[in-house]
Amino acid sequence: MHYIIFDMEWNQAFSAEKMVKHPVVLRGEIIQIGAVKLNEQKEVTDTCNLIIKPKFYKKMHWSVSKLTHIKTADLKNGSSFAEAILMFQKFIGDDSVLCTWGPDDMGMLWDNLRVHGISAEWLPKSYDLQMIYDMEIAKINRQAALEEAMEFLNEEILPSHDALNDALNTARVCRYLNLPEVFENYEQREKEYECRLTGADEVYHSEQKYENRDKALENEELLSFICPKCGEKGKLSGVIYQNENKYLAVGTCANKHGYMARLRISKDHGDGVYAVRYLYELTEERNEYYLAKKKRYDEKQKKFTEHLLALKKQQRKAP
Repeated sequence: MHYIIFDMEWNQAFSAEKMVKHPVVLRGEIIQIGAVKLNEQKEVTDTCNLIIKPKFYKKMHWSVSKLTHIKTADLKNGSSFAEAILMFQKFIGDDSVLCTWGPDDMGMLWDNLRVHGISAEWLPKSYDLQMIYDMEIAKINRQAALEEAMEFLNEEILPSHDALNDALNTARVCRYLNLPEVFENYEQREKEYECRLTGADEVYHSEQKYENRDKALENEELLSFICPKCGEKGKLSGVIYQNENKYLAVGTCANKHGYMARLRISKDHGDGVYAVRYLYELTEERNEYYLAKKKRYDEKQKKFTEHLLALKKQQRKAP
């Protein structure tokens, strides 16, 4: 097996109005892919550095250019995204897994593949080395920066915000991680890590896509839970909207253990939505927080209903 440690740099739109919205909201367009191939002994056997000519965000955003030192002129002779992906796919080869520092690069890669109409089925399984480092070495309840990890390990740091350098830096941290053992229980470790970061007692990610947000909030799967304390079934109710894609709910299990849930539902880009549920023990403080939010929500709903009734009344009176 080979470990492909990779990092990416991406450009961004100058404003929300100029951002690509379909088929996904393109937060960044990839302009550089840097990758390192390690054998099972974690020795570097090959490297890859791809410069990509952007199709959507053609002019470098000043903040990205300042960070990466990449200028618009540097990208003119770059490969197209499709060409770069073919080279990257060839570099990955067979019997490999992908490794990144943090979750952002994989999400950005999926979005860029989709906006270019390229299938993502060829991608091998991916792992977040930042999560593994945080849990196994640093033992902290937050995300450690790559440079912070290297300083802790007394490793020499190559200049950051260059995709290949960051991949090489990550590869150095990788030598301290027991990857085969961690990969065996990776999904369970992911859940534990997310609980540590959020302070939640349980985190649930929907495996299926819901038709829309309303369907998600009505779904038995999302609103039902297994009590982390006693293992009995529980049910959430009283769902209230907070902002954008966030909701609150409360519920109890069969043994009356109370919980508050934060529900986060992804934006709908026309192909359905995913949902995440964070479950917290319903302390007195959290119960007061929920009740205050619910009171405010109910007041807004009442005013909105009264406004609609007033409009209908005016329409009936109109000649």
